[in-house]
Parts: sequence; C-alpha cells; structure tokens
Amino acid sequence: MDTTETYIKMCEKAGEIQEIKIKKRFPSHLVATYWRTTDGQIVDLDGDVLTEVKDTNNFSGKRYIWLPRQDQLQELLKYNSVWELCWNFARFTTLNTSDDKVMFQYTSMEQLWLAFFMRKEVGKDWKGGEWVCH
Repeated sequence: MDTTETYIKMCEKAGEIQEIKIKKRFPSHLVATYWRTTDGQIVDLDGDVLTEVKDTNNFSGKRYIWLPRQDQLQELLKYNSVWELCWNFARFTTLNTSDDKVMFQYTSMEQLWLAFFMRKEVGKDWKGGEWVCH
C-alpha cells in the first residue's frame, strides 16, 4: 500500500476520488469513526486506509484523505470485463511511454492506477503536482 507523500498529494488533489469516498460513507455512516492500527495506519469503519493532512479551514486543524488501494481503483473503473480493463490499462501504459516519460513519474501501482482512473473517468493527467485536463 502506497503511503508516500506523492501518493497522498495525488489523492488529496483528486477531489473526484474523495467525493466517491464521501458518497460511499453516507447514509450508513453519519458519524465517521477511525482508529489507528499498530503500524500507525488510520483505518475507517469500511476498512479503508486514510491519512491525516493539515487543514487550516477545519476546526480541528486536520482532515482525512482516502488512499484507495489498487483493487479499489480497479473496481471504480467502468469496464464490462476484466479483459477489457486489462486491455485498456495496457494501452494506457504503452501509449503514454513516449509522452515526456509520463509513465516513469509513478513509483507504485497505486499511483499508476490512480492516474489511469483520472485519465479515463475524469479526463485529467498528473502534471507538475496537479491534476490538469488533458
């Protein structure tokens, strides 16, 4: 599971991903409950891994960001079969290798699958520390 600063920033700036988490939580969890595991991870009632970030606009001075796992990102993609998902992911990774070495900026499968989700479902690419329309 990727918990690097880069992945945290990618997830934090992917408002579309965070909206999915909020919609998933309600109405079943009107009050968010979290706990820390022995290795320091923050986990919610859904078993999803979160991270704490500073937020000066929030009363507590912090907020929680969902860090989706690779399997969760794959489930969010709208494809009719595993074959179709894999084929499109392969095209995404091979067609983009010559595009300013964009694929080589990712250091984990979570980062790569998040980039694929954002390109296919939202129409944005990760460039210069921001999600920008492609």
